[in-house]
Amino acid sequence: MRTHDDWYFTTDDRTTKIYVREIGIGEPFIVIHGGFGAEHSYLIEAVRGLRSKHRFIFYDQRGSLRSPTAPENISVDKHVADIESLRRALGLEQINLLGHSMGTLLAMKYMRTYPGRTKKVVLVGALYPRAGRFLNDTERELKSTSDKQFVEFTKRPEVAAEFEKLGMKGAEKPPAERSAEENKSMAAAWPKLTQKQKAHLDRISSAAPNIFYIERWPRMAATRPNFKQDAGSAAFKTLETDYDFVAELRTHSYPVTVIIGDHDLSDFGAHRWSWLNDELNLVRLNVIKRAGHNIWIDQPRSFRSVLSRVLMGDTRGSGFGFPRASNCSCRRICETRPYVSCFGNSWVNYR
Repeated sequence: MRTHDDWYFTTDDRTTKIYVREIGIGEPFIVIHGGFGAEHSYLIEAVRGLRSKHRFIFYDQRGSLRSPTAPENISVDKHVADIESLRRALGLEQINLLGHSMGTLLAMKYMRTYPGRTKKVVLVGALYPRAGRFLNDTERELKSTSDKQFVEFTKRPEVAAEFEKLGMKGAEKPPAERSAEENKSMAAAWPKLTQKQKAHLDRISSAAPNIFYIERWPRMAATRPNFKQDAGSAAFKTLETDYDFVAELRTHSYPVTVIIGDHDLSDFGAHRWSWLNDELNLVRLNVIKRAGHNIWIDQPRSFRSVLSRVLMGDTRGSGFGFPRASNCSCRRICETRPYVSCFGNSWVNYR
C-alpha cells in the first residue's frame, strides 16, 4: 500500500498549479500551513509517529515554494477557494482540517465560506477568532497583557546566551535598546562569522519567538530560504483587519479543537482563548505548558499525545495539561513560571 504520493492540481482560476504531498494511511486530514508565504515541510515533523493511522494531505499554498504564481493571483479568498478545490480533487464530500498559525485563520474562513463541508477541525497555534472592531473591552485588555508578556519573553536570558555563543552579545534586543558597547562588539564579531554561523544566527532569531526552549533551535527547519515574501505580502494585503469567526466555531456540527502552547506568540498565556472558552464553551481547548508556537518542538510527547487523541475523535479538552492549584478558581496556568503566573483570577508579570 502506498504511503506517500506527490501531485498537483490546477486552481479554479487556472493561474496556479498547487503542489500536494500525501503521507500516511487512514482517515484523511488536509494540513494548512502557516505563513503567509511559508511552505508545508516544517509541519511534517509535527505529525511524526501518527502516519500509520492517518493520511496527512499537505500542500503549498499558491505563491509558496512549490506552487509558484504571480502576486496578483494571490489573496486570502483565493487561498480558501484552493482548499475547496483540493477537497473536490480528492473526491471527498467532507474534509478534516488541521491548521497551524495563519492556516487556522484559513480553516475558520473555509468553515464560513463552505458550511457543511468540514468535519473535524483542529487548530494548532491558533489565531484568536476575533479581531479589530469585534474585540470587546475584556479581549482588548487581555491582548494588551499578552503582548506585553510576549515582549518580555523574547528578551529572556536563554536567548541572549545563544547569541553570545556566536559572539553577538545583545543581538536579542531591538537595535534602539542596545548599548554602544554591544553595538561595537557585534560590529567587530560579524565579519568573523562563517556563512554557517550567520545562518545559525538567523535561525536563532527565527526560533526565539516561536519556541520556549531556545536551545532546541537546531530542531526547527531552516525555513527562511524557502519563504516567499512577495506571496506573503500579497496575501496579507487582502486580509481583513476586522473579523469574527465565533459563530462558525459555536455552531459547527463537530467539536472544534484548539491546541496552543502557554507561550504562544498568537495569544501569549492563552489569556483570550481561555476567557472566550470560559464565557462560551466554544471549543475543546488544550493548552500545553512550556511550549511556544511550534509546540511539537518544545513538548513533542505531550503534543503528539493530544493530537493523536483528537485525530482519533476524542475531542475532550485537557485544560492546561497539569493540575490546577486547589485554591485557584480560574482556568489559567496555576504554577509559578519564569514570565507569568496566576493569582486568583489575575495575571501578573512579576519578572
